[in-house]
Amino acid sequence: MGDGDDKDIVDVSVHFRNASEGAELLLQKYQANSIISNPRVDDDAEYSKMMEYITNVLCLFQESAIGKSELGKNELPLYRARIVSSWGKVGQKCPRWHVDHTSLRLVLSIVGPGCRFIPNEKEDSYPGCVDRKALNELDEDDTRRANTLILPWGEDGIAVQARPGDAVLILGRAWEESQDGPTIKAAPHRSPDLGNNEFRVLLTVDIVESL
Repeated sequence: MGDGDDKDIVDVSVHFRNASEGAELLLQKYQANSIISNPRVDDDAEYSKMMEYITNVLCLFQESAIGKSELGKNELPLYRARIVSSWGKVGQKCPRWHVDHTSLRLVLSIVGPGCRFIPNEKEDSYPGCVDRKALNELDEDDTRRANTLILPWGEDGIAVQARPGDAVLILGRAWEESQDGPTIKAAPHRSPDLGNNEFRVLLTVDIVESL
């Protein structure tokens, strides 16, 4: 079992336009880079099942991303899919509340707890629950203190904990800034709290605006 060191991390990514091809390449890269503490998918039936699952997730993102790329209408978007598997607290990549600089991101925990996020409707129902100025501009190195300043009312009743397998679509700052007039705000989110020996496999998908 891993002890939370970097040696316990598998981090692979691919660019794709075809969801099936992207899923196959991503899973192949994960298999090739897996180590003892990060199990492979060796059974043929399980491999096929995982291939179908990841393909469906990538298709879902492609359908959701229509109209959210800054590319021209006649340009075929390029996407990036990434799998990160890890043991312990090292898998808590972004413990601080933040918004992404992308237009849209899919975050899905295949194994282990999903991300924590704040839906727009929560922020609309409880004005002031998120300090947007602190979220965007706060200069504070201490993550715990930063989180209390960004969410002055705390997380209870405000933040949503995604479950394993939940595909969370998160609008980012690039989408928010591209809109004229009232729009849906970029979604604050953070990594979940993890135990010392908790295994997590995270899948993220983004639109590639430029290479």
